[in-house]
Amino acid sequence: MKNNIGEYIKAERLRYKNGNNIGISQIDLSLKIGWENPSTLSRIEQGKIIPTKETVINIFEALEIPQEVVVCIFIKSNYLYTGEILTEKYIEKVTDILKEYLEKHNLKAEIYGRPKHFYSIYKKMMEQHVSFEDIY
Repeated sequence: MKNNIGEYIKAERLRYKNGNNIGISQIDLSLKIGWENPSTLSRIEQGKIIPTKETVINIFEALEIPQEVVVCIFIKSNYLYTGEILTEKYIEKVTDILKEYLEKHNLKAEIYGRPKHFYSIYKKMMEQHVSFEDIY
C-alpha cells in the first residue's frame, strides 16, 4: 500500500501516456509542468520533500488524471498536513466532484461536509472506541 503522495505520483506517472501503460519520464513530466530540472519531482516521488497541494494538483493535471481520482488519491495517501483544518472551499470542491460523479451515474444521494480538525476526529475515535471508518 502506498503511504505518501510521492508514491502515488510515481505510480500515475509510470501509467501515463495517451492512455497507454508505457509511462512518462521524470524529465518529460517536469518539462510539462514547467520545471527545468527533474530533481524536485524525484525528491517528491521518494518522499524526501512534501509538495504543496498546488504542486500536486499541477502534476496530476499534467498527467490528465480525473479530479475524482485525485480526490481518492488525496484521501488514500492521507495527503493533508498534520493539524490542518479542512477549509470550506476544499470541502465544497470535493462535494461538487462527488455530486457530479453521482449525477453522471444516475445515483441519488445527499452530499455535504463541514470543516473538522484532525485532533477532533482522533479524540472522537478514542472517546467512543471506534475506528476511523466508523466516523461519519
